[in-house]
Amino acid sequence: MFLKIRESFVERKNSIITLALAISHIFFIFYFIFFLKNTCMIFYNILSTSTYILLYKFTRKHTESSNEFIVLTVLTIEISVFAILIHLMLSAASGSGYYLLGMSAAIFLYSTNIENSFKRYLFLSLLPITALLVMNLLPQTTRYVDSNPIYIKIMRLIAIPYTIGALILLSVTIRDRLIRTSNDNKKYIDELKFFSNYDPLTKILNRRSMQKLLKEMPLYTLVMFDIDDFKKLNDNYGHEFGDFVLTELTKRISASLTDDTAFSRWGGEEFLIVYPYHSEATILSITELNSIVSKDLYKLNDTEVKVTITGGVSFSKPGVEFDKVLSDADELLYIGKSKGKNQIVFPKTY
Repeated sequence: MFLKIRESFVERKNSIITLALAISHIFFIFYFIFFLKNTCMIFYNILSTSTYILLYKFTRKHTESSNEFIVLTVLTIEISVFAILIHLMLSAASGSGYYLLGMSAAIFLYSTNIENSFKRYLFLSLLPITALLVMNLLPQTTRYVDSNPIYIKIMRLIAIPYTIGALILLSVTIRDRLIRTSNDNKKYIDELKFFSNYDPLTKILNRRSMQKLLKEMPLYTLVMFDIDDFKKLNDNYGHEFGDFVLTELTKRISASLTDDTAFSRWGGEEFLIVYPYHSEATILSITELNSIVSKDLYKLNDTEVKVTITGGVSFSKPGVEFDKVLSDADELLYIGKSKGKNQIVFPKTY
């Protein structure tokens, strides 16, 4: 629940900030009416309140992150001017510098939006710096301070939470960005791991993974097969149908294999199936491959085609390299092609 609240808070920060500032300036209107009775500051805060209400409506309607710079520009100008006016009226003891500190945090907060140029945020950061210089160069009036020191305490009570709030929002947003970046990186790494081991189209093992797996298997039965007349399928019905045949054929065969059997796309329309043993059950499974593949037509949109495969079988032996086992299966595959296709050819000695 806290995670959802935090994400909602970060996503709606533009509306939250502008609404909070509108409310704070409403308070300042009454503050200057009843306490300081300063007409200039009353009208200034009425103007600021109106600006933030309009900005709040704008952020509610336009939620695009590209609008963040507009929001930040208005915030920076208004708060910098406000800090200078408060400083001139109530002196540095009023905490006017805290507003600029909070504004600096807000600038850094918005600069984490990578869709906008960091140079623009760097330029905006010159405004609170300039305001700080102006505050130290211009004379200050102590008329209100001398009459009632409570004014300073009130302004400081407002300025400090404002700064703390800006820093908290900055921390929450940066943490959220870091979490999202970490999750994105993890997802990206997982995708890289997947595509380094699996074929992106059929989602079965790729050639590299199968080669690595076979190095660790001392005894296995290998079936190498390809799709009969696959080039004609592509030429006659298009590559979309060709990709459909590859994925559909893979699903049919995968559903018939046990978990300890490895299935890979060797390249193009060529596939390997590797059983980690020699047994009668293995032989039976291999003899059923043709019927599994061609039992039903391959249907996509208005196209219906019968698909068949031809393959060769070889058995590993102690001391015999994988290349030799593969070569034996490949030779039998081509024998099957020459004898009419749609068959799995076993070695004569099995």
